[in-house]
Amino acid sequence: MAKFRHNKKKNTAFLYETLILELTKAILKRDILLKNQITKIIKESFHHNTALYAELKLYHAISKTENVRMLTAEKIITEVKRSRTSIDKKDLLSEQNKLARKIKKHLSDEVMNNFVPNYKSFATIYQIFNQNIPIKTRVLLENEVINNMSISSGAAKKEKMVPIDNLIYKTFAKKFNKEYFGRTKRTIIEVCILFYEQ
Repeated sequence: MAKFRHNKKKNTAFLYETLILELTKAILKRDILLKNQITKIIKESFHHNTALYAELKLYHAISKTENVRMLTAEKIITEVKRSRTSIDKKDLLSEQNKLARKIKKHLSDEVMNNFVPNYKSFATIYQIFNQNIPIKTRVLLENEVINNMSISSGAAKKEKMVPIDNLIYKTFAKKFNKEYFGRTKRTIIEVCILFYEQ
């Protein structure tokens, strides 16, 4: 399968997730000004009447679906692609460009280098949405996504889990507690509240 360049600045789900990660960092550092700036950017860019929000819901409809039958996964992808055609492409492109400019102006270029755990999934969905990619390639990518949607998440996690010994666990716990002791509960609550306000 031919490789196509993935443009992070045009991937709505990536932009959203990288902002959430940056917000989490600001909260952990107790940087109130930065936290407020990122929160403002997220709320302005992803409020319910924006094309970014509409597309983000479509990314999530695919990426957050697990343990469904293949036929159901195919129907979800078909409906998502149909719904995406109703999003005004000019509005979406304009909003993506505005968001990229806000990130560059108010945050830093390093935000785009954040490690986003679902990056591969978001990049694949981005390519499925991209009409410039050959049909055969898009169909192959859709099959890959359908397989991921229909694999049981428990089975996938069992394959990836690697046992660790007590020494590694104790070292990790000690470093984690040293770094985050006393602020972890509040931080998790703040991030969850912001996430669920969306």
